[in-house]
Parts: sequence; C-alpha cells; structure tokens
Amino acid sequence: ILHYYNTVNTLNELSFNEVYEAFLTKVEKLIKDKKLVSNNGVYPFREKKGKDSVNGVLGPAWVLETLVSMYKRTGDNSFLEEAKRIIMSNKYDYKNHVWYTKDTNIINDRIDMTFNHQLWYAAQFGKVAFLLNDKQLINIFSDFMSNLNKLFKINRHGRIHHDLILVGNVKSLMKSNIKVLVYNLLEIFSKPSMKYKENGYHSFNMVAMVDIYNLNRNYKFFTSTKFKKIVDYTFSDILFQELDNSNHKDDINSKYLKETNIECNRYGYSYNVCGFEIAYICRILKTKFDTKKYLDKQLSFLGKDLSKNTEDSIVVGARLYEYFKGFEKG
Repeated sequence: ILHYYNTVNTLNELSFNEVYEAFLTKVEKLIKDKKLVSNNGVYPFREKKGKDSVNGVLGPAWVLETLVSMYKRTGDNSFLEEAKRIIMSNKYDYKNHVWYTKDTNIINDRIDMTFNHQLWYAAQFGKVAFLLNDKQLINIFSDFMSNLNKLFKINRHGRIHHDLILVGNVKSLMKSNIKVLVYNLLEIFSKPSMKYKENGYHSFNMVAMVDIYNLNRNYKFFTSTKFKKIVDYTFSDILFQELDNSNHKDDINSKYLKETNIECNRYGYSYNVCGFEIAYICRILKTKFDTKKYLDKQLSFLGKDLSKNTEDSIVVGARLYEYFKGFEKG
C-alpha cells in the first residue's frame, strides 16, 4: 500500500484527481492512527515462514520513503517525527558502518547482510536526516558514505555483488571475502552462481545510489572509479542481454525456489522492474542513454496489465512507483 501511495501521489501532482486525493488522505490517516504498525513499533511487510516480517532494513527504508512523501505533500511534521522514531529504533553499527534490523518476531537485533537493503535504507535515512537538519543523523549518514566503497564488491565489468562486506573485524572480513571468492569461482566455471541474481538486482541498487546522488552528489564515492564502472555496467549491452536470461538454473538459489516459466531473469523485469528503474536512473544522472529499449522490454514481458512473466503481479504493480520517482516534486 505504501508503494501505491507514492505512485498515486505523483499522478496527483501531475494532474489533480479527487479519487487520488481521497486515497492519499486515507493512507495518511492509517499512518497517523498507527494502523499499519505492530505492537513493538515496526511495520511488518510479509508473513512468510523462515523469513523476517520486515525484510531486513529494506522494509523500514520503504516506510521512510513514504513518510518523506507524506511530509512533502502535507507539510505535517508528524510524518517526519514518525520517520525519526523508526530511524532511532534501528541501531547503527559504527564498527561495520551499517544498520541492525528490528523485527516483530526476533528478540535480538541483527545486521542485515544484504547489501542492497543497507543501501536503500541509507538513501531514505539520508533524506530524513537532511530534512530534519539533524546533526547526529547527518553524521551517521556521512559515516556510511565515507565507508560505502569498502562495504561491497563489484566484478570487473561493474556488476554489484549481492552480499554485504563486514569490515568490523578481521574474522568477518575474511569470511565475507572467502564467500565472494567462492561465488566468483562458480561463475568462472559456469556453475549456478550469484551472477544471475546480481544482474536482476543491479538497477535496484542503482536506484538507491542515484537517490543519494540526487540528495548530495558531493560525496567522494560519486567521483570514484568504482561508481563509474557501476554506471557503465548499468547502461551496457552485457546487462541488457543478461536480463533476457530465462535459464533460471543459472541462479544459485534456484533449488530453493519454485520452478517458473518466466521468459526472462526472474529478478529483473518480472520483479525489480528494471526497465522502469533504468528510466529513473537516466533522468537523475541526466544521461543521453536511450531508455526506450528497456521500457519496451519491460512492457513486453509484463504486458499491459503487468501480469505476464511475473510470480507476483501485485508487487510488480506496486513497484510501478519506481518509474514515477523521477517526476516527483521537491
């Protein structure tokens, strides 16, 4: 419902509509009346056996993103106050330069080890910190950005690796690097590896990076060779071709997932809506890259009702907001 809020909000800004306005007001009331939050103060996103209810720090990131939209639309400070409450409940680890996740059904907080989750949370954290002009929060965000370069790896082309690198102690760092090495060897020998999933999530990572770039492009990371390679890979023929890959057995996680007849990378057009994401990335970076081929592919794979070639049409429909992000005001 929060993703739908962001999409409808942008549509309403482009062309005011009473139906849109009523929907937005209703969702805002749900937030203010605490109807979407659990007893321990978190916003549950899923009920799936063996999974946490908040999807690491990604769930809180999406809540923060919507609260910022609500504040910008209404000017109501209570939405920023709720955003700060969420931020203060997710502990920041200065040793590893990342955040812990707080869940409804896990007693002890833990570090979310998925890099794209940490990156998305950081992007939304930064928006709140600067809107509040809160020195403590801005310092935390700056610490993350100062260490971002060492929190993840890329391959030689610029594809972002999926796992977070823990840098807080030698043992954790060695364990993270060994894991990356194993995945690289599997890829070299054409075995099921993380390559398939990483291609599907590459533009998702980039959306968070350009969110931060749009917020403050003066961070050193954005002048790094690493960032340039990541951007180049985003617009490369290699990624465009890899997103067509329908051999789902290439995915190291395929044995844990249901078999599917999806005709493309199951994490790409059919889940992370990378065609919409790349259109947004281009608008923010102001590149001359022609996004038409990505948008055509996106719509071709999903169909006009966004229900073809996907395992979850509701999620895909909700994530249409990623395309509209570039049209937001403010």
